[in-house]
Amino acid sequence: MGIKVEYVGARSYTEFRYGGKSVGFARGMVRELDDEAIPTIRQLVDSGSNMWRIIDDAPSQTEAMKATIEPTVEETVVEEEESTDVDYASMTRAALMSLAKERGHTIKNTTKKADLVELLSA
Repeated sequence: MGIKVEYVGARSYTEFRYGGKSVGFARGMVRELDDEAIPTIRQLVDSGSNMWRIIDDAPSQTEAMKATIEPTVEETVVEEEESTDVDYASMTRAALMSLAKERGHTIKNTTKKADLVELLSA
């Protein structure tokens, strides 16, 4: 099975030697080492070496909580219903022009507010 180890030391590259083997690590690299490397790595980590980090494949408590919470979250979508009783006369000319453009009407910059109200009311 082995053990997953990450090199977090200061150098950009180092080699880990165990049982007559040499394995190269770049900073931040994770590798799975053989079972015979486990005692050596554990001894280094337990003695306070901050060059190596043992990576546990079990999900962290945070990840487990996210997996539990995320499926239960539901987003409710509220659709705005267009009311046919809109008081266009109370709207500003700019708002009327914007609304007319949204609805696909072709208008000019010189279109009067009264014409816009009539166009949107129809």
